[in-house]
Amino acid sequence: MPKHVCIDPQDPYAQREVLIEFEGSPFGIHLIAALDEWNVDILPDLVEEQRKDLQREIAVYYSLREPPSLADDGSKVHP
Repeated sequence: MPKHVCIDPQDPYAQREVLIEFEGSPFGIHLIAALDEWNVDILPDLVEEQRKDLQREIAVYYSLREPPSLADDGSKVHP
């Protein structure tokens, strides 16, 4: 299962990181876990917008197309 390090969306100073476990498919990125520095999964504590931010960060890093469900207005998809 692929993993990617992202900025912790719960850290207001953007100084901590989380290890994201995810699955990619042609339909998008499915987040499995977000492990903090103590190896605690914080994914259940994240709101939908924080989850979308993590998915976007992973998509940009791997140059994947953003899934339609993450598009800005729900109608356009960013390459």
